Amino acid sequence: MISERQFALETADFALLSHSALTNRKSFSARIKMNFLFFGLFLVEFCSASRCRREKDRIKELYQQKRELRIERNELKEENVELKRKLEAFETTTTTTKISTTTTTTAEISTNMTKVIEPSDVFILVIPSWIDESYLQSGDGTSQISATINRYDPENNYANEAAFALVKGELHIFGGYSDGYKIARLDGCSFKELPARLNEERRAGHAAVSTENGQKALVCFGPYNSGDTKKSCEIFDGSSTATTFATEWTHFRGGLGLFKNQPATVGCDYAEHQKAETLLSTVWTALPDFPLSVFNYFWRFLLFQENFEPRPRWT
Repeated sequence: MISERQFALETADFALLSHSALTNRKSFSARIKMNFLFFGLFLVEFCSASRCRREKDRIKELYQQKRELRIERNELKEENVELKRKLEAFETTTTTTKISTTTTTTAEISTNMTKVIEPSDVFILVIPSWIDESYLQSGDGTSQISATINRYDPENNYANEAAFALVKGELHIFGGYSDGYKIARLDGCSFKELPARLNEERRAGHAAVSTENGQKALVCFGPYNSGDTKKSCEIFDGSSTATTFATEWTHFRGGLGLFKNQPATVGCDYAEHQKAETLLSTVWTALPDFPLSVFNYFWRFLLFQENFEPRPRWT
């Protein structure tokens, strides 16, 4: 039999062991909870660091894309500037054809394309001695159209014996039977007499030609009974006239043309010679004598040939 004292001691030991076990169990549970807490904090920190790294990588990727887009934009700007330059160059070289109602037709041909101007597309304004008989002649000679020219004064022969030339793209007439000093410009379909006058009277037998790329006109010669007028010349610049160098020979009805892009003349109705001259800088220079006695506009078909070479006289 176990005594009461021994039972009491055993009971006390069991209680002490139970309390110790319970205490150890609570401590273990607390440690587990603490470990879970630390693991959770570590997991949160790890996820935050990983997300931050991904965001940084994404930001770097966006910066790279932005840099590439900036480079592409600059390249597009350069291409746009180049395209604008080519467009401007193309516009300045695009073919523009201007057909004048006078005896000249200007065609500006683009280097990129060539437009053939047919003779039927060109019309030549013909003003005879009597203005009311003026007409337009097609370049191919197949048709004529009546042209109404309003004259400055009641005289129907206002342009009779006048010399013609283009100045700054506009048709001008100089002198003539009705007034040997007049200068008039064709505005539309009407002659407008200008304030400027010729320095010398040139009623007949004189001539005019465009010079300096059409900016001026050279007017020379005149009637055989008007002293030295047959040799004298003057320049008209669109607003005034100025005396210039006289020829060495008379050229009444000898006319004026361009030979190697310089004013030239040949022959004389009054003297019936074959002398040819060209204006070089400040002096008229003799050309080889022409093989024929020519005057009254026949020379015009010859002086425009730059390879002009006189041949022996016909027999």
